[in-house]
Amino acid sequence: MQTFLAILSVLLLVLGAMVAALNWGCIAASHRFHRRGVKRHVSTIPLVPQLCVLTAAIISSHLVHPLLPAWSLWAVAVVEPSLFQIAYYPLFLLRRRSHART
Repeated sequence: MQTFLAILSVLLLVLGAMVAALNWGCIAASHRFHRRGVKRHVSTIPLVPQLCVLTAAIISSHLVHPLLPAWSLWAVAVVEPSLFQIAYYPLFLLRRRSHART
């Protein structure tokens, strides 16, 4: 059972890393469209990588010999771009509200 849980935690971390890389690709594509003047937007997938990493961390913390070091879990969770979008959203709303008043 320990081996199955260790492999499951690695697979969840890999899935989270793949979605994080996909999100960075979506941001690059949206930026490229914006520079060229094309009115298209490529959406990111928010919170899915963090949920995958959180589940992998919970599983990995219950293992006797975890396969994943803690820094690998943090690296995927922190580098994910939709986390920055969610953290910046209140500032965006405040800035938009202040510009609407002027």
